[in-house]
Amino acid sequence: MIFNDEYVYLNVSNQNSSKLLIEGYVKNPLQYNKMLILAPNPIDRMINYSGSGLPFPNEYIAFENTKNMFLINGSGVINTTFSYPNSFYSRDGKTKMLPSIYVELTRGDNIPFQLQYELKDFNNLRTLINRESRKGPEFYGNKDAILPIDTAENVMYAYSKAKLQNDIG
Repeated sequence: MIFNDEYVYLNVSNQNSSKLLIEGYVKNPLQYNKMLILAPNPIDRMINYSGSGLPFPNEYIAFENTKNMFLINGSGVINTTFSYPNSFYSRDGKTKMLPSIYVELTRGDNIPFQLQYELKDFNNLRTLINRESRKGPEFYGNKDAILPIDTAENVMYAYSKAKLQNDIG
């Protein structure tokens, strides 16, 4: 993925869905006292399925002791590797923030501003709250019209595709 705006140019390469190679530069680096690139902690992979891959409940836990941090030197050049970040919920507890890279730039007034660059969410069905599409029984009932009558294996594959394409339960 390439992110290019008035502040930075970033070329982000996904390495096996677990690592990100981030290369690029800050445009006009002399305008900033401090330049930092950071991302939330990686996805928690657990032995149990029910807790594995869930988004963090808030931004404080998502960024707590994160190793996904790189202090950009005065030249503005960025060349680092991050673990693929996890998503987290915003302060309202309902809005899921997609996995992102954040660039924090501080000018002479020492008030930093952040830029957010969203990445692909590999665990979009894993949530701490009900998904937006879950409004009634049709959330589960729609699968009857979508899924084929077939072997258990083929129905399982069709069901996994239907969950992603039709946002059903």
